[in-house]
Amino acid sequence: MVCIINSVVLDILPHASGFLFAEMSPDERGEEKISFYSYEQDRRECFPITAKTYLTHKFGAYYRDVIDELGDFISCDAAPLSENGTVALYESGDMYIFGAHGEQVWHGNVSYQHKPVRDLAVDGKNIWCVVPDRNAVICYSPAEKRVTLRIGGKDSPAFEEPVSISKCGELLFVSSRKAKKVRTIRLPDYEVADLRKFREPVHKYFKIGACEYAVLDSGIYEM
Repeated sequence: MVCIINSVVLDILPHASGFLFAEMSPDERGEEKISFYSYEQDRRECFPITAKTYLTHKFGAYYRDVIDELGDFISCDAAPLSENGTVALYESGDMYIFGAHGEQVWHGNVSYQHKPVRDLAVDGKNIWCVVPDRNAVICYSPAEKRVTLRIGGKDSPAFEEPVSISKCGELLFVSSRKAKKVRTIRLPDYEVADLRKFREPVHKYFKIGACEYAVLDSGIYEM
């Protein structure tokens, strides 16, 4: 396991050959600013990118309409939908769904047992999220505007304070800050299993091809 980035990372956007990220760094006057970078896993190199590149990847070609509506475009999680739209989710549980041309088609607060959901992984027409305050992972249907499935729960040992979720193939990867580990959910049968255990809290895990990445307190690591 190798630390590849140890700066203050605000957002990570995985893609086919690596990931984009936004970080907080000082400018020439010593004042903090947000900068954008791309990490290419084949070359194991980081290089600066424009805000436009970052925004296009996060929200699509009509990102200007999306961010005009959202305002804060850094702290939300976002992903493309199967209908060529985009979904954005804040830690408050506020979810926005945009159409193929950046138009807002729905906005609401998504919760489970009165606790907000956070992070997201799109699976066809469904959206998987975690519920840290209920130790649960839920499946949300935008079409039905309701939670259709729950795995884990307040008194279940399946997850301990899950904080993020990602998808690769038929596996969901759930990062647990309290348990300091990543667990998987097999989508065909919803079987839960341990994947990796860390020595410090894990905030995010994702996989690109054969490469695995984890965001820990001390930085972003490649395995």
